Amino acid sequence: MNIDQNTAKQLLATGAFLVLLDAPVDISFGIDLNEWQTGPRFKGLKLIPPGLHFVHYSSKNSSTGETGIRTGFFKFFASKEIYVTQWDKAEEDLLDDSVLDKDQIERIKYNILQFEPNLGAYPLIPHPQQPLPTYQKWLRLTNYISQPLLSSLLPTSKKVSSLVSVSRFSDLDDSILSTAGVAAPGVEKDGDMVMEKEQQQQQQNQNLQHLVSLNIQFTPIDLKRSFPSNATPQERTKYSLDKSYLLNHVLKTFYKGDFKLLLGELQFSFILFLVGQVYDGLEQWKCLVQLLCSAKEATTSATGGLYYEFLGVLHAQLQECPEDFFVDALSSSNFLRVAIVELVSTLRDPDTVDRLPNVQMEKRVTQFVELVTERFQWDLEEAVKEKWDADETEEGEYAPMVC
Repeated sequence: MNIDQNTAKQLLATGAFLVLLDAPVDISFGIDLNEWQTGPRFKGLKLIPPGLHFVHYSSKNSSTGETGIRTGFFKFFASKEIYVTQWDKAEEDLLDDSVLDKDQIERIKYNILQFEPNLGAYPLIPHPQQPLPTYQKWLRLTNYISQPLLSSLLPTSKKVSSLVSVSRFSDLDDSILSTAGVAAPGVEKDGDMVMEKEQQQQQQNQNLQHLVSLNIQFTPIDLKRSFPSNATPQERTKYSLDKSYLLNHVLKTFYKGDFKLLLGELQFSFILFLVGQVYDGLEQWKCLVQLLCSAKEATTSATGGLYYEFLGVLHAQLQECPEDFFVDALSSSNFLRVAIVELVSTLRDPDTVDRLPNVQMEKRVTQFVELVTERFQWDLEEAVKEKWDADETEEGEYAPMVC
């Protein structure tokens, strides 16, 4: 979506509001790819385009000046919606909607024009320092995240945090997150002991329920078990290297056969670690990227444009990654370098059977190669040729076998 002057005017007419009551001075407050330090007059944001956004914030230590834990939430804003929230000074967090005074909220909505001078505007119109508006970048990074998908992935608290969010990558036994609310198997007969045990159990359940409320529901994908349970040794070898079986299994089992849901989770995971600073988001993003890049057989059999769209998603994501982040990411031992070489070598393999000429796909692959080469100063074309040469020498008794 290109944001020209006319489009910007239309968005201005339908923009939503976010009103922040009791906003403290000098906290980091942002939406999507934008971030500011609040001043004494700050009361929230206006002109928010309808659709999905990620609101994030972090307080600052008054003694050291260091920025604290980043917390955020995803929200689909309706056209002209007025969303009211309030800062909790004690918790240094936004209050839950359920505890806000409903009458006060209605008064604020009715008198929204009184707040307008103190509301920061969502940046929509390009300027010399930012020729491509951040909103246009945001749309490219989130266009597959639907409301049902988001609801299935978010924790029950609806918030994510750089420190306290948990997921399948956290150092927790899976059974812990499923035992909240389960009573202890037995207690002593003594009355005091019974009361003490009950109190301990109640506290444990509260702690467990708190963990569950923070648990991000990533799709469970095991890259080490990428073959059928009844696979022959030959099939184990094939699908340990080529993740096509696992990709098809995951699509059918978790995404109802709709690759757009998979791409949506890929985008969700990326936003979590890029903007939300949640490390587990990076881990899920890596898992999904490896899965897609290593499914060689699927690149020729996939229907509906999965790999064409995946290239577009990955292209947009690499454009937003800090260059210094990928200094280590593109080292010879890093997963991303291996994954990208695997993907491009497969998509451009002249020996791949049943491949029909696809001008649009080749154009997208070329644009992707150019981006990686220019942005990260890495000769991807040469790396792909080296892989083809290495593959040709690995045959016969020297080919790997998983038993």
